[in-house]
Amino acid sequence: RLVLWLEADRMSSLAVNRDNFENQRSTVKEERRLRVDNAPYAPVFYELLDELTYQNWAYKHSVIGSMADLDKAVLDDVIEFHNRFYKPNNAVLAIVGDFNAEETLGLVKEYFEEIASGDNQPPVDLTESEQTSEKRMNWNDKFAPMPAYVCAYHISPYGAKDYYTMELIEKILFDGESSRLYRLLVEEQQAALHLFGGVDSRIGPSTFMFFAQIAPGHSIGEIETMIENELKKLKNERVADRELQKVKNKFKAEHITRLERAYYKADLLCKYTAVFDDPNLFHNELDRFLEVTPEDIQKAANRYFRRENRSVIEVVPARKTVESN
Repeated sequence: RLVLWLEADRMSSLAVNRDNFENQRSTVKEERRLRVDNAPYAPVFYELLDELTYQNWAYKHSVIGSMADLDKAVLDDVIEFHNRFYKPNNAVLAIVGDFNAEETLGLVKEYFEEIASGDNQPPVDLTESEQTSEKRMNWNDKFAPMPAYVCAYHISPYGAKDYYTMELIEKILFDGESSRLYRLLVEEQQAALHLFGGVDSRIGPSTFMFFAQIAPGHSIGEIETMIENELKKLKNERVADRELQKVKNKFKAEHITRLERAYYKADLLCKYTAVFDDPNLFHNELDRFLEVTPEDIQKAANRYFRRENRSVIEVVPARKTVESN
């Protein structure tokens, strides 16, 4: 009851005034300084990679915005945003646990039924023109301890058939010490100090990204070549049934383990309803991952891992740039 009251109160009568607005503006600006401006590699992930990769403003522009964006925000913007979007007809509520359904539904109606609905909001235009040539940039990072290679390829939106294939490619390349790129770059060649990547899932066009922090004695060019060679194997060689089954088994085990938590169930139900208007995906989305074949892997790799479909950022510690001049 208390949680429902709190959420209904926040939806219907959020108290915003000049004082708490300015307080929150200062808080967000400080968070940006700590998490983005003054953290190694952070500008690449929060802003630069999306700015380079996407053409559509909706994904090209970061959520938190620049300091200039934060300075330009006015109180009326916040009030208008809340009045426009924080409405029952624009929200999804999931309740998971051991409860009496009839009694709980009555409480939901008690707290939310009197809140006026808002206008139906048109979907955001997320269309993205096809990228026809590689994009590259250099970033001098004064906080980065070592150079890094960052790359993103355009892929299908979340929910498309290829999306599930790319999720399994992520596991083949990155998941665990037995994954292909970890074995190659970290263990065998010792060319990368830190490595991660995979699907950056979005409602609209998504990306598949790579990050490798370069080890001393190695170069960004070496890392790029090694990754490209591994991607060529995915394109030209059929993934072994045993390797694919291994990543499927791990994915399934992780999914089932997460389902033991009420929060994860609620999160999935909200996501499936908000994004696809289909909460029943809760019961069958796992099958979409398990149905992926070696042929699907090969086709997706050839479709997406193309030079003209990628954006690359070479991160160089700023002090090394100064020393070299």
